[in-house]
Amino acid sequence: MFLLFCVAALVMGELSLPRFFATVVFLDFLRNGGGSFLWFVPALIMMYLVFPYGKAALSKFNPIKRLAISLTVWAALTFAVDYGLRGIVDISIFLCRVPAILLGVFLAEYEGAWSIKRRLIVGATLFLPGLVPIYWFGYLDKLTVPFDGMFYIVALPCVLGLLLLLDAAFQGRSLKAIGALGGTTLEMYCIQMLVGGVLVNTLFRLTHIKVLTNILSLAVLIVCSLMLSAARRYIGRVKLS
Repeated sequence: MFLLFCVAALVMGELSLPRFFATVVFLDFLRNGGGSFLWFVPALIMMYLVFPYGKAALSKFNPIKRLAISLTVWAALTFAVDYGLRGIVDISIFLCRVPAILLGVFLAEYEGAWSIKRRLIVGATLFLPGLVPIYWFGYLDKLTVPFDGMFYIVALPCVLGLLLLLDAAFQGRSLKAIGALGGTTLEMYCIQMLVGGVLVNTLFRLTHIKVLTNILSLAVLIVCSLMLSAARRYIGRVKLS
């Protein structure tokens, strides 16, 4: 899918031929980080390649020690890249999201072990105070020290608290619509990166209403993502049969 969207961007003139090749081999991502086309796809692929080795190396430790060691390695790597390779490599936009992934892996170890009451208490304790650093370091000003993208990390307590609250609120409920949308996030990201700007501008010229433009844009993205996801799954089934 990544290659398909890169080809589409090349045909549409969004990528030059040299940058197309740099993008598909991840070189553009390493040099430009979030400025690279579909940067999150190379980031995810790199994570998937590294994660199994890290998991195997830390398998003898308990979840808390694994998390502590992983965060220590992440911090050292982030400082090394941000300061030692500044101007050469720019992947801080990816590195600053790694703690969220590590916390997700850690919490998966305890999935179903916490009562609803505990999740509500811990969730509220993290969510409400967590709004303060988001306001100060994400809204009023973006925190960029000790390294770029630090504001993503200060948002983690609030986001984690919200997830715990939602997990407690919807426990035992089957939300097929949300599940379906969850299975199309990659397609949605790719589509909005390719044509999102054109779509929004076109709809705004037709409606002249920002709120309506946002609603219609989201609806179009969801429908297109669902269709593309269904096509991808169908092709996968055909190849396996």
